[in-house]
Amino acid sequence: MHFVLIQPRYQWGRHIYLPNGLLSLVARLMAAGHTATIVDENLDDLDSQRAVFARADYLGLGVLGPPYLPAALRVATWLRQSGYAQPLIFGGELVNRLTAAEKQTLFVDRFSNIVTSLPVVLASPESVSMTPALRALPEYMQAAYFSREWCLYTSQGCAFKCNPCAASKGQVEKFRDLAVLDDETKCLAELVHRYAGPQPNYQVYLSSLDACQTPKKMDPVLALAARNFAAAGVSMEWRCLATAKCTVMAAQHDQELLQRWRQYGLCCIAIGADGDDAEDWSVQNKRHNTTELVNQSLALIRAADMLPEALMVFGFPGSSPKSLVKGFAACARFSYHGYRARPYLGKAHLPGTEYWAQDKAITNQYLANPETFLEIDFGSLGSSLTHANSRQRYAANVTYFATVLLLKAFSYHGCPTQPLLPTVTIPRPLRPLARAWNRLLPADK
Repeated sequence: MHFVLIQPRYQWGRHIYLPNGLLSLVARLMAAGHTATIVDENLDDLDSQRAVFARADYLGLGVLGPPYLPAALRVATWLRQSGYAQPLIFGGELVNRLTAAEKQTLFVDRFSNIVTSLPVVLASPESVSMTPALRALPEYMQAAYFSREWCLYTSQGCAFKCNPCAASKGQVEKFRDLAVLDDETKCLAELVHRYAGPQPNYQVYLSSLDACQTPKKMDPVLALAARNFAAAGVSMEWRCLATAKCTVMAAQHDQELLQRWRQYGLCCIAIGADGDDAEDWSVQNKRHNTTELVNQSLALIRAADMLPEALMVFGFPGSSPKSLVKGFAACARFSYHGYRARPYLGKAHLPGTEYWAQDKAITNQYLANPETFLEIDFGSLGSSLTHANSRQRYAANVTYFATVLLLKAFSYHGCPTQPLLPTVTIPRPLRPLARAWNRLLPADK
């Protein structure tokens, strides 16, 4: 069977990045004896790919997260209107967290011939190298993906169950097989050297949700990647995510750990600070965070000659004025100490979370109008759908926007966050202006 896997273009511009999820799926399909082609709407005009679509037995669409759903539905509509009747498969992080009834509403009721799961049995993504899929990419795709920042697929999974997180949580971290990763990183190093040179002007981020949660497994992964890129003559810098608690515990258990990782090329660790308020942390199931632990973890990262980054998701629906002020002050404090703060505005209703399951009235509003999934973006200001209380929404939006402006103006490291505007639940006369604003902003990395 032949599969054509499509990466839709995000609503607010072309985001060109290595599509690890699709590449892993292509490699696993190839290992099972099938063939697959990737069409990336960020690089390919759909109309120019008609012959590719015509040869497919199945058409797959990737949905990375809630904001990508409208784009996937748009591409599916175009395919059906263009006469392609092959089975459609929607997949990705968002789809994995929808219930059967929600998939029925969003996909089956909208399009004919929907397949809700792959018709073949595949090996696990941890056990299959993406090298064959990487080498099968046409040269223009290789050049586009490896001339800019990309993601190294190291592991997935996190033991914590933070409410705002829609990733693979509440489970044991699954690492790639080292032999598979060895083969894959040799290929990646070759491609980076070919298209970005021996010293790329970008950083590569690791897929691990908490790099310090299982340090004994992460250590050989970083060592292997560093060794293979050095052998190819490439000087690489990595960055990753971690929790404050696990970072402190890992550093206490192995006092040379962070310094050793710095030698492997790790240059930045982003801590999930997510505000600076114990009440908010409790509500969002982040009780493992304390102000002391967050400050200690950032200081340890700095002491290892890495850039400490604080992910600051705050201003959730229901957050108090005190919480908003403390979040703003924490960002200013981090900037003062030379850390890089990344502020985002919290959204409570994410598919797969307890709020999504409990508050059916709000969930049904999203399902009835999939365009509203755009407003779940953590970079977006709150709307009447994400923050129902108008006074709290106004306070959260003003605080979030002021925090971004402060950091962009005065932070030594700047502020990579781009504050998007709601475009669905605002009055119609303002929608064109909001859409133009969102398209003008560079992609948040």
